[in-house]
Amino acid sequence: MTPAILFLLARFDQSLRTGLFGLGVLIVTCAAAFAFEIAEGTTSVDLTDQLVYALGTAETPEAMATRFYAGTFTPELDVNTFEANHATERWAAVLLETPSPVSGRMMMAAPLASEVDLYLLRGDEMVHALQFSLFDPYRAEQHAGTRLMSETIALQPNTPTLALVHIKFGPFERFTMGLETLDNVLRQAQRDQLWQGAFYAFGLACLLVFVALFAALEDWISLLYALLFMTALMFLAFMDGWLFRLLYPNRPDWQQAVGFGTLFGLSAAGFALARHGFVTSAKPSATRTMTGAIALCVVGLAGALWSPGPFAAAFGTFMLAAMIAAVLWGTRLWEQHNVPAGALSTSLTLFATLGFITVLAAVTFGQTGQLPDVPTLGKLLYTVLLLSTLIKFTSQVVVIRRQHAEAQAAQMTALRREAQIAHDLAQSERKYTRARDLAETRRQHLARASHDLRQPLSSLRMTLDSMTAKLDPESKARLNDAFGYISALTTSYLEAAEQKGDQTDSGPDPQPRTAPYAVTRVLQTVQQMFEEEAAVKGIQLRVVPSRMTTDLPAMALMRILANLTSNALNATKTGGVILGVRRKGRGFRIMIYDTGPGMSPEALAEFRREGAKGEDSTGHGIGLAVCYSEARALGLTLDVKSVPGKGTAFALDIPPGTLRPEPSNEGSTP
Repeated sequence: MTPAILFLLARFDQSLRTGLFGLGVLIVTCAAAFAFEIAEGTTSVDLTDQLVYALGTAETPEAMATRFYAGTFTPELDVNTFEANHATERWAAVLLETPSPVSGRMMMAAPLASEVDLYLLRGDEMVHALQFSLFDPYRAEQHAGTRLMSETIALQPNTPTLALVHIKFGPFERFTMGLETLDNVLRQAQRDQLWQGAFYAFGLACLLVFVALFAALEDWISLLYALLFMTALMFLAFMDGWLFRLLYPNRPDWQQAVGFGTLFGLSAAGFALARHGFVTSAKPSATRTMTGAIALCVVGLAGALWSPGPFAAAFGTFMLAAMIAAVLWGTRLWEQHNVPAGALSTSLTLFATLGFITVLAAVTFGQTGQLPDVPTLGKLLYTVLLLSTLIKFTSQVVVIRRQHAEAQAAQMTALRREAQIAHDLAQSERKYTRARDLAETRRQHLARASHDLRQPLSSLRMTLDSMTAKLDPESKARLNDAFGYISALTTSYLEAAEQKGDQTDSGPDPQPRTAPYAVTRVLQTVQQMFEEEAAVKGIQLRVVPSRMTTDLPAMALMRILANLTSNALNATKTGGVILGVRRKGRGFRIMIYDTGPGMSPEALAEFRREGAKGEDSTGHGIGLAVCYSEARALGLTLDVKSVPGKGTAFALDIPPGTLRPEPSNEGSTP
C-alpha cells in the first residue's frame, strides 16, 4: 500500500489520527501522519480537539517527533496526578498544513501549569517558539490576558508543520491550544482583560459592602465573610496569574508560597467563620474542632512549603471540602439565632456549594479535564456565592431596620404613656396640695373656734350649774356629760393643733392609750347626745349594751361614732338607728345601722372626700372624711356597706391589742 493511498484514506476519515504521513522526502515510505488543514483567510483556529498526547518524561522534542510519526500518540489526555510527588508531564502534538500562507500566534491555556514549551518542526528544522516556566520572572510578551502566547508563527503553503508542546501540569489536567492572528489575539486579550477587571472590581466592591455591613450589624461574622471572600479572590487571582504579574513579577521563587498560602489561608478563613457560628450557638466541642482545623491548616501550609507537590495540593483540596461543610453548618446555626436566610439566598448558596464540591472532587480524582474552563467556572461559582451572601445580609439589615423602627415606635408610645402618667401624677399632686392646704386652713379655723369657745363654755357651765341645782340627778348628769363632751372636744382640737404645729414629715404621732373602759359608756354617751334629735324626727335611736372594754382614746373613738351617728340620723327619715358591738375573731367591731335611703358605691367613694356632701345635707361635708381620717390615725379599719333603698351599715374594727374583755360574756349583739 503506497503512502499516497494512506493519505487519501486519512483525508476521507479524520478519525484516523494515527495514519501514516511521509516525513520528508527521504522517509516517505516509512512514516505518515494526519495533517490538520487550515483554511485560507482563517483568523482563529481551535486545535484542542485535534491534539494527540503521549508520555515522555525527559524526552527531547526530536525523539517525541519520531514517536509522533510512528503513531504512538493517542487522542486521550490521560493524566495521573498522584503518579509521583511532582508535576505530571505530558506531550501534545498536532500536524498543521495550510494551502496559503498563515501568520499568527499559538495561544495556550494550562491553569497553574509549572512549565509549557512549544516546538515547531518543519522538515528537519526545529524552532523553540515558547519557553514558559512558573519559576521564571514575568515576561509580558508571553501572556495575553490569562493565556500563554507564542512567538509569531508563519506557516507556508503545502508545508506540513508539526507543533509539539511539553506540559508540566498543575492541579488542573486541562490544556487548550489554538492558532490566532495577532489582531484576533489583541481583541480577545482586550475582552479578557475587561471581563477580568470587571470581575475583580465587583469582588472588591462587595468586600467593602461587607465592611459596611459590619458597621451596621456590629457582628464579627460580616468581617469573617469579608476575610473568606478576600482570600478566595486572591486564590482566583493567583490561578489567573494576576498576583504574579502585579505584585511580585521578579520574584518567581514566591510562587509556591503564595499559591499554597492562599489555598490553606482560604480554608483557615472558612473554619474561622464556622467557628463564629458555633460560638454563637454555644457548641463548645464544635468550636474546639474548628480551632484544631485552623491549626491543621497552618501545619498543612508548613508541610506544603517543605515538600510541594500533588500530595500537598490534595491535602489542601481536602481541607477546602471540609471547610465548605463546616461553613454551611456554622452559618446555619448562626442564622437560627439571627434573621433566617431567604429562599433565594439559600438556593443560590446550595447551587454554588454543590458546584464547588464538584470541582474539588474532580481535582481530587484527576477529572478536571471533564469540566469546562476551571478558572472561569470558579469565578462563576464565586460570584453566585457572593451574591447569595449579600442577599442574606441585605435581608438581615432590612429586617433589623424594621425591628428597630418598631422598637422606636414602641418606645415613643411608652414615653408618651409615661408622660401622660407624669402629667396625671402632677395633677394629683397639685390636687393633694390644695386639699392639704384646705385641710390645714380648716384645722386652724377649728382650733381658733375651739379656743374662742372655751371661755364662753366655762361661763355657760357655771351659769347652768347654778340653774340646775334643783333639777333631778339624772337630768343634771346628762347636762354635765354633754358639757363635758363639748369641753373635751374643744380641748382635743386645741391639743391636736399644737401637736400639728410641732409635727415633722416622719408621720403622725402615735395616739396615747388610756386606762381600760367599757365601750358601752361611749355608745351611751353618743345616744344621750342625739336622742333628743332622734325623738324630734320620730326616729328610734337604740344602743345594745356590751361588756367589751378598750384602751383607745375615748374622745377620738367618740368623735368617730358621733359623726357616724349624726350622718345616720340625717339620712334616716323613718325607722331607726342602732349602735352595738359584735365579735370579730379575737377582736370586735362597733356597728352602726340605719334604715336610710342607702348609698351607691360611687356615692360612698365621693363622700369619703373631705368637703363632699349630699344635696339635702346642711353640714359642711367633712363628717365621713373625718371618720376615715380618725380611724386611720388610731390604726383602725372603717368599713361600710350600703344597699340603696334599704339602709347603710358602718363597721369600725377594733383589733385584739386594743381591747381587754371582762371575764363575763358580752350582752346581746345586734
